[in-house]
Amino acid sequence: MSKSPFNRDRLRWFDSLAVEALPAAEEGSRGRVLIVDDNRDAAKNLSMLLQMEGHDVTVAYDGPSALELARTNLPDVILLDIGLPGLDGLEVARRLREDPSRPDVLLVALTGHAQDEDLCRSREAGFNAHLIKPVKLDTLNKLISGRNLAVHDCPPPQED
Repeated sequence: MSKSPFNRDRLRWFDSLAVEALPAAEEGSRGRVLIVDDNRDAAKNLSMLLQMEGHDVTVAYDGPSALELARTNLPDVILLDIGLPGLDGLEVARRLREDPSRPDVLLVALTGHAQDEDLCRSREAGFNAHLIKPVKLDTLNKLISGRNLAVHDCPPPQED
């Protein structure tokens, strides 16, 4: 059995056109970021790291709070855990994509879910990219600044 290229890359872009459609970011520019993770320690740590890099960061710990903060704070990028209790990250992404006021928000799954099926579910829910925890700060900075890192396709479904 061959190893998935996704597992080697730890990042997968789903829609390069969506990424290219974002306003071009200047080197050193910073963005508004919403972090959504029910692991409060992980969310707070990531928030502090991104703030030290100069980003404007807001944190939510559940799906309903994420939806409200996305509407009121208008983030450029949402780093969204998939495994949220109750309203999971996939449903949050679907609802965000249904909001016509923010078609350009960059939705990034930041999760421990790393199977090809997880990737396909992420793409179908409306995520632009899928990152596997832990993620390098440099990778997040490149995402937030709008620099495209890689483009891959979702693998076709496996037949039983």
